[in-house]
Amino acid sequence: MKLDKVKVLTGLVVVLLLINITTIASIWHIVDFEQLSLRGKHPQGPKEFIIAKLGLNEEQQKVFEVLRNEHFTEMRTLQHNIRLEKEAMQELLKDDAPDTAQTFAHISRIMQQEERLERITFEHFRKVRALCNDEQKQHFDVIIDQVMRMIKHGPKPQDPNEAPPINKQHQPLP
Repeated sequence: MKLDKVKVLTGLVVVLLLINITTIASIWHIVDFEQLSLRGKHPQGPKEFIIAKLGLNEEQQKVFEVLRNEHFTEMRTLQHNIRLEKEAMQELLKDDAPDTAQTFAHISRIMQQEERLERITFEHFRKVRALCNDEQKQHFDVIIDQVMRMIKHGPKPQDPNEAPPINKQHQPLP
């Protein structure tokens, strides 16, 4: 009798262990730990979200990709210019009495570049909407707020072939 209880308990432990291993393996398989998201048919970013929600056909996807690449090229240039202006302005902090005229000039140039970013983004999405048929335009009008939130809160667009930018704030002090 005692031997049967041990066998039953051992069997239960083995079954529970197999269930745990299967569960962990399943989670490991469906979760992309680098992106902290689920793998599969879920849209990964704004591009995939737009294509999926609007149901863009192959031709529309090709045009969309061209528009997207043009947009990213312009955005990268402006973002680079903004970063240079901010770095130049931060250099002024090293002076005990920074030149306020120079500071305001940097701020003005940053604001001009930011304004251009907004205009370019608006024009990009105007072109994307123009690419759509009437039914897709209705869907576009519904999802655009969601797309803009994804863009605003998501990572900045980068060329997949480009190395990530170096964050100077986390470099050791000299």
